[in-house]
Amino acid sequence: MEHILREILGEVKEIRIDISELKSDVSLLKSDVSVLKSDVSMLKSDVSVIKSDVSMLNEKVDILEGKSDEQRDLLLALEHRTEENTAQLHSLAENINYIKGDLKKGFDNQKKQEKLLERLSLRSIEHEADIAHLRPVR
Repeated sequence: MEHILREILGEVKEIRIDISELKSDVSLLKSDVSVLKSDVSMLKSDVSVIKSDVSMLNEKVDILEGKSDEQRDLLLALEHRTEENTAQLHSLAENINYIKGDLKKGFDNQKKQEKLLERLSLRSIEHEADIAHLRPVR
């Protein structure tokens, strides 16, 4: 019977050693869980910061989109104004060409009139000479 008691005692010692190892393992697991909880807490904090940053970026993007819309509208207005100015320049160029044509015609007519006046002056001088020549004959 003593032998059985020694076997039981040996087994109890082994169970105590196993329980001690299990307690050590549980202690390590508790430590690991504590570290994990700390890591999760830091991750939650980081996610909160990221969400805040994303919110600020969204606000900035909204502002930039508004400014972009304003600049697009301004650009469209400038393009329209440029088209109007281009049309006015074409109109002015046509008017200048028309005026140049009128001036050339005017200069050409003036030259013709100068030649005509010159001829008339010569005829007038000739007639005066003829008249002066005919007067003594009377």
